[in-house]
Amino acid sequence: MLDISKSVVKKAQKLGAEDVIAQTIHSVNEQIRFSQNEIDIAKKWNNTSVGVFLTYKKRVVATEIKNIDEIDATLETTMSFARASRENPDFGGIAQGPFKYRRTSYDKKIVGLENPHKFVFEAIDAALKEGARETAGILYLTNMESAIATSTNVATEDRMCGIELSIRAFSEEEASGHGVTVSSNLRGFTPKKAGQKAGRNSVLARNPKLGEEGKFNVIFDPMFAGSLVNNAMDMTSAFSVDTNLSMYVDCIGKPVASAIVSIYEDGTHDALGRRKYDDEGVPTQRNAVIEKGILKTYLHNTSTAKKFKTKTTANAGLVQPQAFNLILESGGMSEEEIFEECKNGLYLTNTWYTRFQNFRTGDFSTIPRDAILKVENGEIAGSLKNIRVSENLMELFKKIRALGKEQQQIKWWGETYVPTIVPFVYAEGINITRSTE
Repeated sequence: MLDISKSVVKKAQKLGAEDVIAQTIHSVNEQIRFSQNEIDIAKKWNNTSVGVFLTYKKRVVATEIKNIDEIDATLETTMSFARASRENPDFGGIAQGPFKYRRTSYDKKIVGLENPHKFVFEAIDAALKEGARETAGILYLTNMESAIATSTNVATEDRMCGIELSIRAFSEEEASGHGVTVSSNLRGFTPKKAGQKAGRNSVLARNPKLGEEGKFNVIFDPMFAGSLVNNAMDMTSAFSVDTNLSMYVDCIGKPVASAIVSIYEDGTHDALGRRKYDDEGVPTQRNAVIEKGILKTYLHNTSTAKKFKTKTTANAGLVQPQAFNLILESGGMSEEEIFEECKNGLYLTNTWYTRFQNFRTGDFSTIPRDAILKVENGEIAGSLKNIRVSENLMELFKKIRALGKEQQQIKWWGETYVPTIVPFVYAEGINITRSTE
């Protein structure tokens, strides 16, 4: 694979390209989908592709080659596009190697897993024992090898793997719960626990009543909190800031969250998004994005770093810098203590359809999904429906008053697409409106 990447770089240079990045990726993927407590579909497939980024006189073009036999023809076509394109005034070059890389590892037990369906039934059985009547969801495994080479002395390889399970349980038509477990190793993968949570919350969600509007103290489950962190950290990408699609414009060094909030982007962390290098081949690192409520940095690639007069944070994305793993630092409270602190309010277990009315200001709304639970005297006291969180995202983070001790890694296809490690989050005075959806 590294030979393929090196060969692509040399061929592109012979055709006249200046800066070149070639990343070859081979992945083996397995998916098991289930509904009504039974497996519906099980499939396994391989993908091999070469991502190519090249420049010609500050004209920038990128493509993906899915057929290795068509590399030469595709490069010629890509170069013709580059010559016909306009200059990109924001292009600031690519990272100059060589680099020293840390040693990385992967879980061979995931790679050699022969019967992953057992985890599906483990989760289903756990949900049913909690009182659920029906379940549905997906198990996904990936084993990926990558190799990157550039015209600026980068040449290295990496291997990653992961396993993800998402289970939704129903005890009644309007009573559901959702649980996930994701990990880069089998010892951190807990399908039984995910099933128990989904089943238990589906029972707590029975007989929902119409929720009220107003300002409430809210406990955000890690499922919900992961979505909030994802959306906030999207806006720390220098691309979002530069295009004015961020509430963090001109906020470096300023308070943007409660003083107890620290959020890190860490591609080196042994989580599902662990990477040895970014899309320019720069070794990934741990970045303090928000520290004790203060915005410390945007996420950068080489070009955005040059424009902002700083250094890359190793988060390329060649066009849009991106996070690989996100971590909201934990606090000092147990789950029970957080409920006691809340006293009276809401416990929101999941969310759906997050939409921004204004990216620049951070005004958004999102619809709580699955179990929406009322809290009275620190205890769950019934189920609600048809409410919406209508808030300003920066103000919401400033309203955080407590964080849980334990963290959970969250990733699922609906709302939390960047692997995010989060605890329970408690915030006060959250604006709740009615929803008809």
